[in-house]
Amino acid sequence: MFVNALAQSRDRLRQYIIMQLLKLTPGNFAKSLN
Repeated sequence: MFVNALAQSRDRLRQYIIMQLLKLTPGNFAKSLN
């Protein structure tokens, strides 16, 4: 149960970081995906 909560918080953190990167540098972030 603890591991599941940890995984959910990690996914939430990843989504937050991705959103921040998209706001700050959409061009550079798109390049890093390719």
